[in-house]
Amino acid sequence: MSQAIGSFREHHQLGSIISGHWPVDWIIAIDFGMTCTAVAYSCAPDFEVRYIQKWPGKPQHEIHNKVDTGISYDVRTGQLKAWGFLCNHDDVEEEVNQYWKLNLDPAYSGLPDDPTQDVAAKWYRDYLFCIREHTLAFLRDSFPHFDRKNVEFVISVPTIWRDPGLIAQIEKHIRAAGYGQSVNERVTVSLTEAEAAAVYALKSGMTVGECFVVCDAGGGTTDVNVLRVVSTGTLALEALSYVEGRAVGSVLIDYKAQQLVSQRLQLIREHVPGDIDAIAERMVRDGFHKFKCSFGSVAYNAYTKLKLQVPGLNLGSDFPGVGIEDSRLVISSQLVKLGLDVYAQKCCPISVGILSREKYDQTKHQRETVTLDPLDNQRWAERQIRWIISKGDVVQTKTPKSHSYRRKIPLGQERTPWRTRIVMSTLPKDRLPESLPTDRPSDSERELCEIEAVLDQSTLRRKNHRWYHLRKEYKLAEFSVILHISTGLRFEIVDKNGARVKTHEEISVAWEPVPVESAQPEVAPTMYPAAQQTGWHWR
Repeated sequence: MSQAIGSFREHHQLGSIISGHWPVDWIIAIDFGMTCTAVAYSCAPDFEVRYIQKWPGKPQHEIHNKVDTGISYDVRTGQLKAWGFLCNHDDVEEEVNQYWKLNLDPAYSGLPDDPTQDVAAKWYRDYLFCIREHTLAFLRDSFPHFDRKNVEFVISVPTIWRDPGLIAQIEKHIRAAGYGQSVNERVTVSLTEAEAAAVYALKSGMTVGECFVVCDAGGGTTDVNVLRVVSTGTLALEALSYVEGRAVGSVLIDYKAQQLVSQRLQLIREHVPGDIDAIAERMVRDGFHKFKCSFGSVAYNAYTKLKLQVPGLNLGSDFPGVGIEDSRLVISSQLVKLGLDVYAQKCCPISVGILSREKYDQTKHQRETVTLDPLDNQRWAERQIRWIISKGDVVQTKTPKSHSYRRKIPLGQERTPWRTRIVMSTLPKDRLPESLPTDRPSDSERELCEIEAVLDQSTLRRKNHRWYHLRKEYKLAEFSVILHISTGLRFEIVDKNGARVKTHEEISVAWEPVPVESAQPEVAPTMYPAAQQTGWHWR
């Protein structure tokens, strides 16, 4: 969220904020977020960006670049009671409201107990009013003659709000909260959060012609922007794709964790005083945040169990069936991850395929390496590529890729490891090669790894074992290679009935070093796609 705040000085350089004959002395930027809100300000002539770091409800010696996005009302009277850090979640006389930003959009389909659009709009107006009052009071106390200056408020909106009618309604709410009502004050809604983050990203010193991707992941939304730098003197950016925004954020993670805790506590509700859902919310707020924010770090990997103190539970209480030890709810880190949805739609950056042999076709396999199989006297084109997934395809992490194969095994070699190679290419889908000859190296394709496994003998079938068969006897293996594609590759082998023969841990995977300078000659893989069934192998 702080990235969006810092962008408004650069936006000012574009001339989008200063227009006409109304000179701007101060720019105040408000980044209204799902969980927190930040306020930045700058003033003429240098317009150096600074942040408001002192907030009601926190000691003066503490510095906070953001304030909680929360508004509370008196339970009895319904009157506005507190906002930001002043909200007291433990006060039964106070109704604290958070995480309602997306409910301002009538098209948003949220949780069952979410507020209506009208209720969320009231909270929005009241909260922005409090932000404005505190911001102006802070600047009056900090800078002499501030009241004489022209002030421009700039407020960003979520990228997913594409409806012009919704933006117009948001502007009405902002004005109803007091913004732009005096002669020396005006307000604009000029940037989406993704655009603001993209402009701010140029602080890294990018040059003309460079392209960059900005991902602004917040509490309620995640925005992605792809742009090219056209000019840096007078800042100009060219969008390379439409701005992508989704209602996916950290608040949904908290909600899932709260559900998990609540389900556990329901099993011992007679021992836990108070409302179970409220207690679960407090436990997540107090103990889960550090666990969530350390995700992917060395500290996170050290977590094997998440222990949350249960408020009101007698000290030393143990409920093994529920997972409570010494009055603390114990949840394994693996269980926490299982309770969260993984956003699985991502595009594969490369193409991945398997080397195999293919029945020789004179028109298709010119210049290919061709061998004669002594078991069937058939000609086969070697080192053909069967592409599993192509560059740009959507990766479905929950749906692995499966390809069926057959392999003829000479008698006496049943325990010889079966080997084949996985290859990769950086070429687009319409330019992928059909083979990887050893005598024609390519900069776009290379061998990625070799997989090796000994097939279960019980799954092999005898072929040509009758007295009337004229060809050599052999064993036929029918199996599928399953690839699980996520951050890396995992392999499994299953038989023709779908029973797992070898797991990833039982398969030897030898990864090639990067880059591979030259491909070494090797014995060609003797497996072929099961789709090539012409009847000859039954003889």
